[in-house]
Amino acid sequence: MGPHIFDRSGFAALSDLKTHTWRDIYERLKQAQTEFLARSRDFRSPEYIWPRDPLRTWSRLWEYPYVYHHLHRLGSDRPKNKPLKVADVGSGVTFFPFALSRLGCDVSCVDVDPVCERDLNAAIGVVPHGPGQLCFVRTDGQNLSFEDASLDAVYSISVLEHVPNFEQIIREIHRVLKPSGRLVLTFDVDYRGDSQLTVESFAKAMTVLDDLFEHASPERPVHPKNILHSLNSPYALKTDSLLMALRKAIVRRLRGRKSPGKHPRHLAIYAACLTPRSK
Repeated sequence: MGPHIFDRSGFAALSDLKTHTWRDIYERLKQAQTEFLARSRDFRSPEYIWPRDPLRTWSRLWEYPYVYHHLHRLGSDRPKNKPLKVADVGSGVTFFPFALSRLGCDVSCVDVDPVCERDLNAAIGVVPHGPGQLCFVRTDGQNLSFEDASLDAVYSISVLEHVPNFEQIIREIHRVLKPSGRLVLTFDVDYRGDSQLTVESFAKAMTVLDDLFEHASPERPVHPKNILHSLNSPYALKTDSLLMALRKAIVRRLRGRKSPGKHPRHLAIYAACLTPRSK
């Protein structure tokens, strides 16, 4: 049997979505999200502005299975009385940490948003998630309130491109991970350069990551025609809602960026499974 399609770092491939390997994980996660959404009336507040059905978005249909695979593998050989200690940096309020908790992971959901804190704590009370434990941890967006070398894994799904000082949060992740820990990371790369993480910012982010981490899974090139992106995804990116467009316009203004105009955004997904370099 050959290597798993997710046992690598690099850009997401469109061809991955045609494999039984991807389909098996996706179907498992789809069931977990269905059960989560069935209880949403008990915890979802109208102030929560992020997608209610994130698994069916252009990037998450690949990102969630990628992260799930690596954390499942990391925790599969551990004794049941030693659960994997995991932090979800930029968690929002989704089914995904609940799915990981069902694998036996203890997941700390980290976010800056008080709406996420309220909704997630309510969800923990009504959505089944054992045998692992779930909790919410507030952050100021720069610092993580965990002790040094206290976590087995940290994952962050399309969050770093939204953090102004991503170097600081990467250093914080390095600080809180055990020497044998894993950082499973995905982020959007805007290859047209309109918004999100531009090609130049991507290069800077990779430099910071290379200083502090090394690849636990090898880098694998993907042919340009096979790169999964926001226009060829089964859930291709559509025009934002008025509320989301307004929010992004405010963020661009605060960061001194110009509007990308009415053209669709050209985003690709970069993913990596990393381990800390010696501290």
